[in-house]
Amino acid sequence: MDFLKRNFLGVLGTAVGIFGIILSIYFYAASKQSREIAFITGPNHTVFSDSASFFDPGIKIISSKTGKEIDNNIYLNELTVWNKGNTSIRKTNILKPLKITYPQTTRIIGAFIIEQTRQDIVNAKSSFSENSNTIRISADILEPEDGFKIQIIYVSTTPQQAKLEGTIEGVKNFYTEKSITRENILYGFGKLALIIFLILAAFLMAALAMSGLEWIIKKLYPEKSKAIIEKLGNLVSYLWIIFLITITIATIARLAYSFAEHSAKESAPRMKTIRAELAPPNVTSPD
Repeated sequence: MDFLKRNFLGVLGTAVGIFGIILSIYFYAASKQSREIAFITGPNHTVFSDSASFFDPGIKIISSKTGKEIDNNIYLNELTVWNKGNTSIRKTNILKPLKITYPQTTRIIGAFIIEQTRQDIVNAKSSFSENSNTIRISADILEPEDGFKIQIIYVSTTPQQAKLEGTIEGVKNFYTEKSITRENILYGFGKLALIIFLILAAFLMAALAMSGLEWIIKKLYPEKSKAIIEKLGNLVSYLWIIFLITITIATIARLAYSFAEHSAKESAPRMKTIRAELAPPNVTSPD
């Protein structure tokens, strides 16, 4: 307390200076104009497997375009593309067309835009050629947080990973799930550091306020000041303990809920893939 009394202006100035630096960095990053395309791939779902371990050999998939049998596995993949930046991306900003590509051994048999943020504005489209491993995508405009989801059906021996290719003015790299995760971790640490700083600043201000209050009490009640300050200190200690207990309980409850939610998603028993047996012909249902 005595240190705070003697160095009040210095401590306050240092705290304000640090807070000002943090705010200036934040506002600079927020005001910087940038186009940032994010691209996240979902899991590959098996639609049909040519393996006898999945289906009866009598089941065949025929292409409606070629009339030929599809003699390989069929997978469904959903991908999301959106503008993560704070500047609009227009057709004139696309220097090389955007396209989703799979390995050369992959054959696209279907591609559909299934979701858009604002269909009448974004107007996302997709197209592909027969026996191609590439899908061309486009949009009239992608304003910040505008995007779309595309569903792709492809033929391959094994699940494949899609990539986004193309060139956009001012964009060096596309954001992927890994890069977004890394950015969120850094953002989380920055946010945590800011919260810690604000808490420390609040404690500093509270300490300064207590110091000032002690000075006032000593001036107004010189004889009873010691007893009053002691009771006031006990009250502040109790409030501090209640605050810590509340924060601890809230943190534990949040962690417990997250754990319970994750456990619920993973609660289904693990199963092994078996051969799917078809009902024998000419068997009447018991109903």
